[in-house]
Amino acid sequence: MTRRGFDSIPHKVKDMILGSPLQADRPHVTEAVVALIVDKAWQGFQAAAFAGAPLLDLISNEEALRALRILAVFICPAPAQHPAVRQHALKPLGEDATKILTDQTKTRLADLFTDWRSDGAALPGE
Repeated sequence: MTRRGFDSIPHKVKDMILGSPLQADRPHVTEAVVALIVDKAWQGFQAAAFAGAPLLDLISNEEALRALRILAVFICPAPAQHPAVRQHALKPLGEDATKILTDQTKTRLADLFTDWRSDGAALPGE
């Protein structure tokens, strides 16, 4: 693969995500969100590729793993219907959030995302 071909990968990934027929059902996945997540994940892959590190070793990098989890949540049309997304993306992201968010921020997020909860279960603290 040429350098130009290698450099075009993130652009193609962004186009694929934004051009997906499922994109209409993901209004929160804006072009800016996709660009941010894909670029962050791509930086990690690129650093590993040029360093000669196996890509599986890269996944242990917390920032890259978090970016991939966020991307999985954003591109999944129905996380409530996909146990793997809930188990391997949403749950770890939620655990990360509980470590870094203040109680005030948690309350605001719970209010903001109430409509997204499909199971009707109460959020922690409710």
